[in-house]
Amino acid sequence: MKKLILTILAGGWATIALAQEEAPTANGGGYQTSGFFEGGFWQVLKDPGSAKFQEYRQVKEYLLLNRFGFNLSKENYYLGVNANELGKTDQRATARFGLVRKWKNKVTWSQTPHLYSTSTRASFLNAGGGVFILPDSIQAALSSGSSSAVTAKLKSFLDGAQPFELSAQRNTGGVTSEFKPRSDLTVKAGYINERKTGNKQLGVTIGFNPVELPEPLNYETHRFSASAELARKDFSAAVAYSGRVFNNKTEAVIRDNLFRVTTDSVSAPLRARLALPVDNMSHNFTFTGTYNLPKRTRSVATVSYGVATQNEDFLPHTINSALSDTGLVIRRLEDGSVVTSLDGKFKTFLFNYQISSRPVEKLTLKGKARYYEFDNQTPELFFTSRVSYDASVDTFGRANLPYEYIKRSGGAEAGYELIRQVHASLGYTREGISRNHREVEASNEDIYNGTLDIRPNNWVTVRSSYVHSERKTQKYDTLFFEESFPEGESVTNPAMSLNELRRFDVYNRKRDKVELTSQLSPIDELDVGLNFSFAEDDFSADYGLEALWNLGWGIDVSYIPVPRLTLFGDIGREDGRGEMESRYRAVVANVGYDSLNNDWSGYLRDRFENYGFGFSAEVWPKKLDWGANYGFTYSRSALLSTFAPGGVAAGNAVSFPNVYYKLHRIGSQVSYRLTSQTALKFSYWYEKYLETDWAIDPLQPFMPIATRSVFLGFRIPDYEAHILALKLSYAF
Repeated sequence: MKKLILTILAGGWATIALAQEEAPTANGGGYQTSGFFEGGFWQVLKDPGSAKFQEYRQVKEYLLLNRFGFNLSKENYYLGVNANELGKTDQRATARFGLVRKWKNKVTWSQTPHLYSTSTRASFLNAGGGVFILPDSIQAALSSGSSSAVTAKLKSFLDGAQPFELSAQRNTGGVTSEFKPRSDLTVKAGYINERKTGNKQLGVTIGFNPVELPEPLNYETHRFSASAELARKDFSAAVAYSGRVFNNKTEAVIRDNLFRVTTDSVSAPLRARLALPVDNMSHNFTFTGTYNLPKRTRSVATVSYGVATQNEDFLPHTINSALSDTGLVIRRLEDGSVVTSLDGKFKTFLFNYQISSRPVEKLTLKGKARYYEFDNQTPELFFTSRVSYDASVDTFGRANLPYEYIKRSGGAEAGYELIRQVHASLGYTREGISRNHREVEASNEDIYNGTLDIRPNNWVTVRSSYVHSERKTQKYDTLFFEESFPEGESVTNPAMSLNELRRFDVYNRKRDKVELTSQLSPIDELDVGLNFSFAEDDFSADYGLEALWNLGWGIDVSYIPVPRLTLFGDIGREDGRGEMESRYRAVVANVGYDSLNNDWSGYLRDRFENYGFGFSAEVWPKKLDWGANYGFTYSRSALLSTFAPGGVAAGNAVSFPNVYYKLHRIGSQVSYRLTSQTALKFSYWYEKYLETDWAIDPLQPFMPIATRSVFLGFRIPDYEAHILALKLSYAF
């Protein structure tokens, strides 16, 4: 990457030198150049010590080139180079060159870091290739002794785990080219290469004792695109192709068993294995056409076809040599043939048609029709047995379910200008979905919508909309999942399925949504924006998600009290609520028990708020600028639970503690123009992040409540940071 940066810089300054040798001529026949750069020194006054501070960025304490740009042109030819944050892990660079109105080319390079946590600690040794090992001496020490002694030895071992950063880096490079062989024809092509390396959290379990490991990330994705478009006065036509090839260079993660060192046993293997995302590819072809009809009518049609495939060989069911799984055979249900890979494939087909017309001056008409099919051609396979967590064999055969669906919709809308300042519209859409291998095979939804736009004068604009929809199902099959168990299940009581439970994404639902936005400018110096929204979902379910509400509003203001001063601010809030009902279903001696006394209710409460204000001022005309801003974001999430008394104690619902996130940010910048081309900038910003999250705050490699489980210690501590920057910018 450093070579790329140096090449960009050297090329830019070389072209400047070349331009200086041949000065522009009076008739414009010479080279024209322009550009800028901005660089300086950054200082972090207090080490934040938290991954959240640099989660998707890098703030460094040294002299660096913050921004760079250079443009060179001669007649219709041009070259442009831009770069940001050079030398950092979040740097970006772009080069453009071509011939005006004829040929455009663009080369891009970008990096995106993702720092998950700086508090993680590694207990296993990474042997490479996704294999994590432990010294035999550690395994031997942990494989003998009383339970309390093993727990004490495990804690002592994990207390010495080495710290490391859990992070990933995404590097993306691409090139696009656009060529116009004639004025009405445009041809484009592009290629993007993306590589993601690093590690992230992954749990690999033996029995019910999970161990967290840093999953090695070694992903590479290739994206291809090509298109051609013909645009004429009354019609246009375009064809396009996009393709993607994904490759994961690590097939699986394998880890040692902390508590066994000699040989495999049925319930305690020496190692455990977990497969990672597999290689796959996809292709998509699209045709879009438009045609202008009489009476100010325009029609648009789109047809798209896609296919995605994946055919990696199955890994052996287990690496536990003590498990005898010789009966495992994987067969196609369709013909009984034996297979060794999934042969996964799905196809998509889309047809979309829209027509709009304005037959008379005040009337607009719109119509639409859409058909989308997700055709899953992955074969249904029957697995005669399976191994759970490398520790037990289940001889009840299972089959996979290739989910698929077809969505059809059509509708119309009419709008009319009631008076010069008021425009109203009404619309109706009907959407139907048919599914395979789901609780609901078919559902229909009727959607009614209306809008009202009011502009009583040139400084007030109000737009309001209302949508009401009702989704209805024909039949709900609570036992659909039994297709996956052709030979039955180990739990004998089917009451565990809770026949009254309904899944919210397919079941009956009524939805109402209201939105209101307005823009006010009572005087030239003042702009005020207002927005309000409310949505409610009502599910006709006795058990499952029963209702959702969402209420949001916001205000933003911009005011110029004097010509060289601008004040701005915004405030917003969003509240979400949800209600659900469920039942704890206990399993005792391989039998499921169902009782009303085990019912419980859950209530979700979410709130998000943001506040911000600031100013920008030209203190000394054409010399000194000053600006400052303050922002605060806050979120709170609560899950409250109640339960019916008299049930199984293990099923008594518990209310979780509230989760809070707060972020304060204050920033200020002063810019002093030394000359018409040079400016000196001083900036300061302060950040303070506070988090209260019961789920991750106490995480450590050893957790007393899970005495034989091992964690990475993934936490995101609060932080406070002060950052100063002194920068010099130059434009030419």
